[in-house]
Amino acid sequence: MSNFAKKIKLPHRSCSTGQALPEAIVALGLITVGLIAVLAFLNHSSSSVSRAIDRNIASNLAEEGLSIVKSAVAYEKAKSNFNQSFSSNRFAVDYHNGLGEAPKDWSKVSANQFGTPLHFDDSNNLYGYSGNFETKFYRVIDIDANANFIKANSIVKWQPQGGGSPETVNLETYFYNY
Repeated sequence: MSNFAKKIKLPHRSCSTGQALPEAIVALGLITVGLIAVLAFLNHSSSSVSRAIDRNIASNLAEEGLSIVKSAVAYEKAKSNFNQSFSSNRFAVDYHNGLGEAPKDWSKVSANQFGTPLHFDDSNNLYGYSGNFETKFYRVIDIDANANFIKANSIVKWQPQGGGSPETVNLETYFYNY
């Protein structure tokens, strides 16, 4: 016996009483439960970060859609034609196909679909309808135009990683004929 055990007068236990195996099983169970809890927390954190990144990208893409419409409205306003190039419809636009000489080359998509997914071009780090990598993001611009104002909705949809229902970001603005 060690000096420490002699000083505090611990009772002598032998391993023959059968207590070592149940104690080891309980300890192993507690360690396993603790590890599972830590892994579940890490998985949830990773999923939350992924969703936040996707929502941030989608918000920026929706804002970019409104910026494209704003540029087209400013172009028309400079020509003293407030909404000559706008009709109430659903469009798929990006900076590559919507801001040439006039915004008339916006591609229309039918009201019940979201057209083509956006692509990411890693040479310039931009999203558009041409690029190296197809993304999970779809963007459309809903235009409601009349003589006094143009209502623009920029809608971005995507399927989150791991399944679930599709998520949507919808930004809306009005351009008035002032």
